[in-house]
Parts: sequence; structure tokens; C-alpha cells
Amino acid sequence: MEAEQLMRQRWVVPLALALITLLGVSAGIPSGSAAHEMKTHSGTVVAIDIVRGVLVIDEVGPWRARSGVSRIRRTVLLMPGTDFLIAVRVNPHEGFPGSFVEGQMDPEAIEPGAMVTIECLHDGPRLIARTVTLVSTADP
Repeated sequence: MEAEQLMRQRWVVPLALALITLLGVSAGIPSGSAAHEMKTHSGTVVAIDIVRGVLVIDEVGPWRARSGVSRIRRTVLLMPGTDFLIAVRVNPHEGFPGSFVEGQMDPEAIEPGAMVTIECLHDGPRLIARTVTLVSTADP
């Protein structure tokens, strides 16, 4: 009986550490490295190449460049697991008028000039897209 209890205790600490690590990752707890944080970027598509896995946007923001333009050009990597969504404005019978409904979309439908919001993993200087959401500007 003592040997069986000792064997069971040997697994408690490693199992608890693995569980804490797993729960921390799934809850979005930072790993302590600011280089691997998630951020959202929104802007106008300048270019997109699905085959090469690259999306370039002009992000609009509150900052001011030396030229007085308030936009920054960002290049984002598209991975095989990148999720592509479309957000369409709706006027529901109930709820908030003008709210958005999201759905899956074909990445080939994204064209230069389109407005997108990208949830990115910052990996050093690289931006890796987790989700790209095309914002439909059509009136409902």
C-alpha cells in the first residue's frame, strides 16, 4: 500500500504543474514575454497575397508621423490556421440597431481598399495573424 501511495504522490506535482500551465495558456495569461503578446490592428488593405501569406495594411491611429499623416503601414503574416471572418452591419428587430454579425468568409474576397481588423500575435518584429475580420461598409 505504501508503494502505491508513493507512486501516486510522484505524479501529483508534475500533473498539477502541467494543469496550471495548460489553464494559464487557455486563459490567455501572459507567459512573461512581452514579445509574444496579442494586439489588434485595424486599417485599409494595401495588398494581400494569400499564396505567399502576406497582408499589408495602412493602420489608422492617434499617432502622428513626421509628415503629419496619422497612419502606419503594417505587414502581417497569414498562416494556414488564420481565421477569416466578415462583420456585417445589421438592423435587428431586437437589440442594438447597427450592430455587427460575424461569419466565416473566403480570404480571396479581401481586396485592396477593404477595411479589416486583425488580431495579431507579436513575435518580435513579426506580426502573425490569428484572425482577419473584413468589415462590411455596405448599409443594411
